[in-house]
Amino acid sequence: MEPIETSGDIEGTESITLAALTRLAGNIFAATVVGPALTQLGQALGDQARLFRIRNLIRISDQLERILTEKDLNANHVRKVSLAVGLPLLEKASYQDDEVLQRMWANLLASAMEGSGADEQFSLDITYVEILHQLTRLDCEVLAHVVENGFRGKSPDGFLVIRPLDPMNIRDEFVGQLAHLSLEKLVSLGCAYRVVRAPLSTTDGDGYGPMAHDITATLIGLNLYMAASGQEPAWHDYVLDEAEQTE
Repeated sequence: MEPIETSGDIEGTESITLAALTRLAGNIFAATVVGPALTQLGQALGDQARLFRIRNLIRISDQLERILTEKDLNANHVRKVSLAVGLPLLEKASYQDDEVLQRMWANLLASAMEGSGADEQFSLDITYVEILHQLTRLDCEVLAHVVENGFRGKSPDGFLVIRPLDPMNIRDEFVGQLAHLSLEKLVSLGCAYRVVRAPLSTTDGDGYGPMAHDITATLIGLNLYMAASGQEPAWHDYVLDEAEQTE
């Protein structure tokens, strides 16, 4: 890809930007709506974006192409994303300059584009776009911890088996970081919920207190993690026996 100049205004990068955004739109939108998609996206960028937002989208486009290649998916033979979700996604993603989170945006797109059977497809909903837009890298790391350690596998009849986690143990995994604030955010966004053990009491100064509740991921949190991380949890296809379910 031709390098982007780091100085100058947006007009000075018009040809590079048009080519990159055309490629991105062509990858994720149906061919019949590429033109309208570019028109709307171009208007949004022209009205309110700075150069760094365009650069972010181009980097996400490169990430998406690499992910599709890794998954052995041809961009011309994948499901396309609707404008109703795709355009808000590009708008939100354009603000993100963290490389790790850019890859999560690209993974979210790739997850929506792959799959052949109805049971295997991830359905990209605007909810996931709005949630990911509000998450920091630490929030995503805490969500990954809650999902990987909370979900244990499937019961023989196909139900997910969940083990609630003690917030104090989560804190110990993220020493020196504000993991408790990430947990609060994940709960408020519907990615996790509290399982109350007793009346809540918060007296300690670190924001945890004697936590009288456990934390577990919701299905929204689980689906977002699986789609945006680009990987299936180790337990995804693991079937627990009766003893393991009661541990």
